[in-house]
Amino acid sequence: MKNKMKIKDQPLNKASEINRLHVQTEHCQNLARQVMVLLNQRNSRTDLMKDILFLIKATTGFEAVGIRLREGEDFPYYETIGFSKEFLHAERYLCARDRTGEIIHNSEGNPYLECMCGNIICGRTDPSLPFFTEGGSFWSNCTTELLASTKEEDRQGRTRNRCNSAGYESVALIPLRCDNKTIGLLQLNDSRKNLFTLNLIRFYEEIASSVASVFGSTEREENILEPGKNFITPGETVMTYQDSDFNIISANKAAKEMLGLPSLIGKEVKCYTYYHGKDSPPKKCPSCKCLLSGEPVFFEMYEPHLNKCIQIRAFPQFDENNEYKGLIHFARDITHEGLLSDNRYFKRIESKINARVTTDSKYYEGSIENVSEAGLFEMNLFDIDVADFTPKKTLGVHFNTPSGEDFNLKCTIVWLRLNRDNPDSLMYCMGMEIISPPPGYKKLVKTLQ
Repeated sequence: MKNKMKIKDQPLNKASEINRLHVQTEHCQNLARQVMVLLNQRNSRTDLMKDILFLIKATTGFEAVGIRLREGEDFPYYETIGFSKEFLHAERYLCARDRTGEIIHNSEGNPYLECMCGNIICGRTDPSLPFFTEGGSFWSNCTTELLASTKEEDRQGRTRNRCNSAGYESVALIPLRCDNKTIGLLQLNDSRKNLFTLNLIRFYEEIASSVASVFGSTEREENILEPGKNFITPGETVMTYQDSDFNIISANKAAKEMLGLPSLIGKEVKCYTYYHGKDSPPKKCPSCKCLLSGEPVFFEMYEPHLNKCIQIRAFPQFDENNEYKGLIHFARDITHEGLLSDNRYFKRIESKINARVTTDSKYYEGSIENVSEAGLFEMNLFDIDVADFTPKKTLGVHFNTPSGEDFNLKCTIVWLRLNRDNPDSLMYCMGMEIISPPPGYKKLVKTLQ
């Protein structure tokens, strides 16, 4: 992937060090903003973990990233990107076991977790040593030198050293803590040396803290970390990275399957061709808003080319000169979720019609964003009292068409959600169904096609 965080192995002079820190700061700000947007979406734990790891890897260029989460008494890898199958097979679990395969417990009855990952999860750290932080993290810019210059006592116990034997020199292990409990850790590995600074580790501690707080609350609400608990997750997340010329230069397996992507090596694989079936970027492509605003966007749409309803999050990427260099795309197939599973959604037509909503003698101004022949449509509303908009409630919608026709519709609220496209504006998106569409309504829909 192009334009990764520009940190080299060799010593840096003062000017290049200042430039490096500036680049790191820009990347950190960009990554933090985008992770926060992800955390504000109510997605499954699996999708969110994949999104966050993909975002970290795409933004920083680390060769391998992973997250461990508690499962019973152990903390196996929950999601990873970049590690070999051999590495994951050997390092998946942390619990020490005896010759019979039983988990070894300490005098307090807790399982003994091995290696440096176990140290971080169990809090076996010493911040007076340079490779531990006050936040309980471990980091090294050269594991070979670390192993040669320290003893097991310094490293708080025996380490397996598999990261080093696999060729990883820069390694960081960041605890995921919530309510004073460690629920897992974030791992960053790279074969290059000198990829970390103390400030950068502290930044990732903040990211880890935010992630842990979300998953800690999810654990309390859904108990999803119970061992052996089964749960259903939405469609697998499609992840692509497009450069400034709309070429898809990186994609995960789900993207290749859903979009039917060819090999990305030595070819121009345009995103608009495979997402939209077009020869050029569509004029109304919501993702292209990123190019103008420089801010992430989140939206749902029906894509005729894919014959799917998809939920998309798009994140613009910038280089050290603040020049646009590409776009990270997260997409999910939500065709069979909630209202969008209704086949009538497939006939929706984009519109932009100012309208007034009447509910309990109150008036609210908004705009109709799309309509369907069957009488389903979406509206954007500003500055509303959400208590006036409960599901299944009946309200009135009045608007004038561009041709001057007057419509007064009686509608039922199907759903209401906060629209996160613009974080600076409190806007709600509402889905409604018309009760007995009038004769002129279908004619209106046809004129909008």
